[in-house]
Amino acid sequence: MLNNAYFPKPRIGKNGRKVTLLTNYFPIKFDLDTVFLNEIKFEPEIRSKLPRWGIFSLLQKELPDCIFDGFAIVYSMKEINDIEKEITYRRRKFRVTLKKVKLLKTIENWKEFEHLYNIIFARIMKTLGLQQMRNRYYDAENAIQNQQYHFELWRGYYHNVSMTKMGSCLNLDLIHKVVRTDTVLDNFHEVASSFNQRLNRRFQQNSRDRYQQDNRNQNRTNIDYTDEKFRSILRKDLIGQVVMTRYNNRSYIINDIDFEKNPSFEFQNKENKTVSLFEYYRNVYHKNITDRNQPLLVLKKFRTDPEGNKIQEFSYLIPELCSMTGLTNRMRENFYLMQEISRHTQIRPENRLLELKKFVHRILTTEKATLEMKKWRMYLKSDLIAVPGRVLNQVNIQFRNRNCKSGDKGNWTYIIKRAKPIRAKQFRKWLIIYPQSKANEVSNFVDTLKITGGQMGIEFMKPKMIGLRQDTAEEYCRHIHNEVDPQVDLSICVLFSADSNKYNSIKQQMSSERPVPNQCVLINTLRKKRNFNAVCQKIVLQVNCKAGGAIWNVDLPRDEQRNIMYVGIATSFSSNRKNNSMVGCVATTSNDCTDYYTNVFEITRQKPIENQLTSFIKNALDKYFTNNKNKPPRNIIVYRDGISDSQFINCIETEISQFYKAFKMCSEEYKPELTWVVAQKRIKTRYFNNSQNPMPGSIIDSVITKPNRFDFFLVPQHVNQGSATPVHYQCIYDNSKIPGDTLIEITYKLCHMYYNWTGTVRVPMVIQYAQKAAFLAYQSTKQESNHILHDKLYYL
Repeated sequence: MLNNAYFPKPRIGKNGRKVTLLTNYFPIKFDLDTVFLNEIKFEPEIRSKLPRWGIFSLLQKELPDCIFDGFAIVYSMKEINDIEKEITYRRRKFRVTLKKVKLLKTIENWKEFEHLYNIIFARIMKTLGLQQMRNRYYDAENAIQNQQYHFELWRGYYHNVSMTKMGSCLNLDLIHKVVRTDTVLDNFHEVASSFNQRLNRRFQQNSRDRYQQDNRNQNRTNIDYTDEKFRSILRKDLIGQVVMTRYNNRSYIINDIDFEKNPSFEFQNKENKTVSLFEYYRNVYHKNITDRNQPLLVLKKFRTDPEGNKIQEFSYLIPELCSMTGLTNRMRENFYLMQEISRHTQIRPENRLLELKKFVHRILTTEKATLEMKKWRMYLKSDLIAVPGRVLNQVNIQFRNRNCKSGDKGNWTYIIKRAKPIRAKQFRKWLIIYPQSKANEVSNFVDTLKITGGQMGIEFMKPKMIGLRQDTAEEYCRHIHNEVDPQVDLSICVLFSADSNKYNSIKQQMSSERPVPNQCVLINTLRKKRNFNAVCQKIVLQVNCKAGGAIWNVDLPRDEQRNIMYVGIATSFSSNRKNNSMVGCVATTSNDCTDYYTNVFEITRQKPIENQLTSFIKNALDKYFTNNKNKPPRNIIVYRDGISDSQFINCIETEISQFYKAFKMCSEEYKPELTWVVAQKRIKTRYFNNSQNPMPGSIIDSVITKPNRFDFFLVPQHVNQGSATPVHYQCIYDNSKIPGDTLIEITYKLCHMYYNWTGTVRVPMVIQYAQKAAFLAYQSTKQESNHILHDKLYYL
């Protein structure tokens, strides 16, 4: 069943106003019809990329016109003889074997050619003097310096050569990397200062000048590295973080901190002499270590011995010589710092296009780059690719008492004051918990909620007011435990500050022990005189949805005989993946998409996602059946977020199969049509209309899309800062033969159904809701929610 429906063929749509869109793709041609693919093996096995390159470099003289991918493949333009020889590298002997595997042909093996083309282009990027950090290239020599906030901004270039419907293309875009000028040792002292509650005055100043005084080399805190609590804090902050060593401009991921070693640690160098780390850095890199007591950062790697055993090896970095990268949460909260970064990273379309053209010109006029291209018969054109696109019609937004169009900017905030929700809730029994000292502000807030809600048909009766003398998480949770019962419609907690511990404690209790919709509001929000009524209006609408209400709907394609269920699946995890992930699953359970069923579950190696999807979809189908007069959906369209092209087959074989198991659990005769669409947000494709951002509803489904696949790009939002980034939708499974126009129209309209924003969002609302549910579980509740909340948007 699966084999006949996966990766459906292209379905080019026709609906919408035709436009010509300029993309950030450049034509690139290769005069290579065939290439030999060879396999290279190292014995014992080498897991690290650097020594593999080192050994291969010793073979280069015997392998002219060959390219090594750094792992196990060598490409050659000419057929080469098999090689088997012993090579000594860094005092160790390795047996290297190279064997021809097959002859690749462009038409038949385009995925392998994509791989080769990107390796070639990476070599070209290196000829430009760019600094490589992982698989990205940055212009470190022209970094933007910021002394005020202690960081450098490196402009870089993303590149990807891919096969499209028009042939091979180069996708090129501008990227940026924040490289901080403070070191890991500076971070140690900052953490120690906070840990010992001896904060420097600059940490009590306002956010504008928080980073202005550089006291890193003055009044440093004496650090007690033996304190286990302090060690735990450092490990929590740094393990999994990326640091950069300035002496060789390389980046590393920290695996651990060794508090038992310091720069006096001795090792054997290449000359087989015993040297300490501080001697090594002084002699090789001319770096003097000032702190001889600092612990060492640990890098872990594995190698295989001649008997095939995996051996773990460690290497060490000195914190004083490592620069921090990226932004901390405290830095992200600084408005002025983020504004300064945005000033350089949010590039207007016309400037972005100009910079891309200049970079391609730089490639074409750099001798080393052109020689590399000539060697591999590569021809790059300097013209951006223009493609036919379409702008879909504005969407009709339907309220209870009026309708409106989504508008040129995909926003209908202007009408929300006069509109009434299509399903308004009545809050007859509700309570508000707040600091007793803020009783006046809270009383004014409650009065405004009543008035605003009444105007919209959402009734707020008199709440139970609970004033707290102590502003602690324990006090909030104690009163929630004592006062909240199943008859309570809503609880609102007013908080002094954005204290994550307090917020998380409240959300944990409200999602499990006391499953009632909850809203947390900061006291500063209630003090805002400007736009106070608008703020209260947003809160009214938000709690209405949390309690099971609905604000608007859109005119989706409907057929009484073929009801459609929409499903969103999204994952929340940390960037370093130190912890398990949370998966959010959301399904519509009514034909007008105003009712939902949500579930969140943790995935681990022992509990993968596919083992838990069956129960979710079975429960969602039962709910749909109940809400729609005992009629099940005949079509199910799934939007899956967060998976890459390389995971498609696994998704088909595991996740999609769980849906079919759920169908059988409903009935042996129940066989709905299933469409599975992957939504990829982290892409570098951009397109422009007359050197400006495209209008909401702008789509591309030809020319630069995948060959032999049904996929499309969609920009649903209006963007007024920087350049718009579309979402790439790829249909990887479909047994419904849904017309291309219909699926594109549905996808666009679903971007209008996210109730927490009176405008369009980047992805269909089921994905947005799934992301919110997963994020709340991952960041705050750390658990699945109580089943009583599953039919409510409690996570908004």
